[in-house]
Amino acid sequence: MKILSQKMIAIPQAVRIIEEIKEKYGLSQLQEKVLEYLRKFSKIDGDHASELLNRLVKEFGLSEFSAVQVVNIMPKTVDELRTILAKETTKVFLPEDLEKMLSVINEYR
Repeated sequence: MKILSQKMIAIPQAVRIIEEIKEKYGLSQLQEKVLEYLRKFSKIDGDHASELLNRLVKEFGLSEFSAVQVVNIMPKTVDELRTILAKETTKVFLPEDLEKMLSVINEYR
């Protein structure tokens, strides 16, 4: 098997991809366990995850890495969001920005 490209994806997107593979080809026992694990920790569906990722990158200037982490964790408070974004080196976020970002995240719950 040859790797054609590499891209960071959120957990809900991985669920969607593995479910598509399951429909076409079936899954091994290990792959079924991985899918079960991903479903357990997925907080939103794959389509909403993609849309939220795009909004976080475009509207708030998050790096792809930080946006994926936000979608995976789906923080409920500004403090949780601030902790996730602590490693974000491209931008400093004001409290108002974090509140606005949190309201966008809450639209996808």
